[in-house]
Amino acid sequence: MSNLRVFIAVTIDDRTKERISQIQEFLKKIGDGVRWVRPQAMHLTLKFLGEIVEDELDRIYEASLRAVCQKKLFPISFGGFGVFPNLTSPRVIWMGIEEGREELVDLAKNLEVELAKIGYPPEKRGFTPHLTLGRVKGWVDRRRLENVLVSYQIEGIRGIEAEKIEVMKSDLRPTGAIHTSLREFRLGKER
Repeated sequence: MSNLRVFIAVTIDDRTKERISQIQEFLKKIGDGVRWVRPQAMHLTLKFLGEIVEDELDRIYEASLRAVCQKKLFPISFGGFGVFPNLTSPRVIWMGIEEGREELVDLAKNLEVELAKIGYPPEKRGFTPHLTLGRVKGWVDRRRLENVLVSYQIEGIRGIEAEKIEVMKSDLRPTGAIHTSLREFRLGKER
């Protein structure tokens, strides 16, 4: 029996990943202290479960199915930037969600409820729908970071339709995490 590092996410199509990677190229003006997320690893995390025992997967699949079976497909568009936790101490650079924000929050809440029933505690902090673009790993000029984020005007990136969630496995490597889909669950489908 092995352990897996697992999360649940809405995945992003290749065309949108390419558009977002072009935006990352502009944002690299921030400096060398940021490790940028590779396009193939981009996704919208709904719930991070961390290290789990592989035997738990079936229960996680059932909880995921219950969380999405009453949900309908919805469009997602991206816009705006931000940092976690704040500009004084930036750790994560992200792109916000315009259209589909409320639906993602509701979907994450459903997952929290269903996963809590099988022993996965809810997050202590509220869910903020976002797409992680990069992680601050070294020194960055905070003023420059703010100026770059403010100066780039995103015209809403459209084209994503949230049709499913995926239970994903994450293998950490020195070159970055490798994500593998273990199972997907379509919104609005009972089985």
